[in-house]
Amino acid sequence: MFRALRTLRAEETLRAEGLVEFRCGRGVSVTGIAPRRSQVVAKARELVALARQYGFRPDELAEIIQQAQQP
Repeated sequence: MFRALRTLRAEETLRAEGLVEFRCGRGVSVTGIAPRRSQVVAKARELVALARQYGFRPDELAEIIQQAQQP
């Protein structure tokens, strides 16, 4: 049971980072955007950790990101 949960968690991590794509009835395929997306996901995790450290809520962080996109 523990192995199955660990495997599912690993699969979800790979999917979230854009490394693999799951297709119903077709299995799993490796995506071509993985390296770029993986780097962005890593930086996003760092940003989320920093925001938590300073006491920002997720909605506040989302607002900061939205404002950062404006010229």
